[in-house]
Amino acid sequence: MLLIILYFNYSICIGEYLFDGNQVSMFQYLKVSNRKNYYQEGIVILFIFTLLYTLFLNNNIKIENIKFQYKSNNFIFILLLIFLLYIFIFKFDRTSSESYEVKISPMYEYSYIIFLFAIHYSNTKIKKVIVCIFVLVFILQDILYGGRITSLQLLLLVSITFFCNFLTIKKIIIFFFSGIFLLSLVGSYRAHYSLSDINLTYFINIIKNKLFILDTATFAYGASITHLYSIQFTTFTERFISFINFLLYIPFGDLFSMSDILIRDTITSINSFTRSYYFNYNGGLIISYFYFWLGWFGVFLAGLLVPKYILFFLKQKSELGFLIFICIIVTVPRWYLYNPITLFRGPLFFLPLVFSGIYLIELLTIAIKKKNNNMK
Repeated sequence: MLLIILYFNYSICIGEYLFDGNQVSMFQYLKVSNRKNYYQEGIVILFIFTLLYTLFLNNNIKIENIKFQYKSNNFIFILLLIFLLYIFIFKFDRTSSESYEVKISPMYEYSYIIFLFAIHYSNTKIKKVIVCIFVLVFILQDILYGGRITSLQLLLLVSITFFCNFLTIKKIIIFFFSGIFLLSLVGSYRAHYSLSDINLTYFINIIKNKLFILDTATFAYGASITHLYSIQFTTFTERFISFINFLLYIPFGDLFSMSDILIRDTITSINSFTRSYYFNYNGGLIISYFYFWLGWFGVFLAGLLVPKYILFFLKQKSELGFLIFICIIVTVPRWYLYNPITLFRGPLFFLPLVFSGIYLIELLTIAIKKKNNNMK
């Protein structure tokens, strides 16, 4: 997980500071605005968060600590596959587009939770093969329409569940750099929506000119810089209420709003507000949200809270606690680069909700089986 975050930070540092953003993003006009260098402020915030995150994570997340357990229930496994098939067919926008845009629905985005439970009930080789086929099909559809993060999440999920016992540091490094190449491939396709320019010379030029930079990370950082810029147009009270609304959004979603002030109940409203003053593509690093809400206190709070939050679930002995830990690891790309709500809402709300539903179905199937056995 730390390796992924460091790669994102590498892309930011090289793409936005060494390349000066000319080949990557379009937010460099904010380098000097109103006599304040927001890019200097941004890199300091990023450095402090990364330092605290690394220190408090304390290398406790190791391969040998991940011991995934499988369960047996054919009925639940089939139900999960049917639900995944429904998501694949009906919850993806396949309309053509001349440029990149997010085409996945919220249900498609959270499909990794259904995949997690499908893997959890894959107690035989044939079930594992079926799940891998589903994963491959989901990834191919995602890539075909220019997506990357959903595919990366599913690859991470399969790697730390099905193939965890086979992973070594050497294999992880090989897998990591292969993944970078794949992300570059998808990035070039996403830029042109054409395979005509994809050849070996083209990718050698990408490696030479951009040094494996992930443009998703640089654009997310650009959005973060606009968060810093927009702070001057708000009051601390407005930003603090936005933080409270963020906390309320985790269990309640759009059903609850604390106030009718400009910055309201959903996390995306920060980007909506920011676009009133400077354009961005949505998203943003997790740390810029906390800085927007709480200033420097938010930076240190996130640097302490995030690793402690992750380690708390790593140390849990319960089935649910371990599944939440896996969920957090799998969604690193999304909660680090796009939206901190992903770090909390999926693991703390949606996953326990699905877990409870499956548990009830499991009790029901066990009761029916016992009844049938007694009737014989």
